[in-house]
Amino acid sequence: MKFALSISLFLKNRYLSPSDFQVLTCTCKTFKSLRREDSIYRSFCRKFKRIRYRHPAFSWKELFHIVDPLCPHISAISQRDLTAARPIEYLNDLKSVKCHDCEASLPDLWICLSRLCGYIGCGRGVMKHAFNHSDSEAHHLTMKIQTLEVWCYPCNTWIGVYDSHPCERYFTKLLSDVYQPIIAQSPLISSMVKENDKRQRERRIFGLSKNDEFYFVASAWWRSWRSFLVGNASYPPSIDNSVLLENNELMPNLSPMVDFHIFSKDNWKIIHDIYGGGPQITEESLSGPQYLHLLGQLKLWRG
Repeated sequence: MKFALSISLFLKNRYLSPSDFQVLTCTCKTFKSLRREDSIYRSFCRKFKRIRYRHPAFSWKELFHIVDPLCPHISAISQRDLTAARPIEYLNDLKSVKCHDCEASLPDLWICLSRLCGYIGCGRGVMKHAFNHSDSEAHHLTMKIQTLEVWCYPCNTWIGVYDSHPCERYFTKLLSDVYQPIIAQSPLISSMVKENDKRQRERRIFGLSKNDEFYFVASAWWRSWRSFLVGNASYPPSIDNSVLLENNELMPNLSPMVDFHIFSKDNWKIIHDIYGGGPQITEESLSGPQYLHLLGQLKLWRG
């Protein structure tokens, strides 16, 4: 038993790889018992997956064996950071909150979460000072102030969203809970946060292949929908493609990505089921010599 304990300490000090550990535990019953040592898997998670956080309902062993990728950069923030001095004072008066470098204001403002440094910068839709701060300081996590959603720059994705692993959602919620007091002072942010689940699900409505039939959506509506997706505005009204029509026919002098954006058939059905409106406009609407130029643009766009 003392020998097994020595091996356990040996493993926790990171002298053996997980694959070597599996071989070792197959050699005898004494070593096999080490598989129940959750502290060993904690060491493996820290060293080989760079994961230092977990959901209370999960063991480190379960966490080590999951297939879903977890953001390792959350590990840069400890439980001690969450209970230490918080930069919440920066947000005491939301009307006066500005980018620290260019004086840009809401909605496109982000607050740095790394070690809770509290830097506030504008998004990539303005002067991308939040991104520049992350790049120069290696502070990877930032929170959208208007929605309390967390973005990881190295992972290039939102983290802790509805379809993330429960461990990632759990720790991300701990981060966002630090800033929950700002909801009480802002009905706008309160309503935006309530829309987060809808926003996160609709961000998945993308993807278009060369063989898809094109469905058109007016750029004005698409821009308002995209503003909703990035957390700059509430969700848009029903789809309005009437601006693309003249005398109930599609105007021939339109340009893709300028006057309209394109959805696949499946994505159009999803978005139309959510928002309604119309009218439905597809490539089949482009019949006649007046649409030759537009058809040529779509062919080039398809590649």
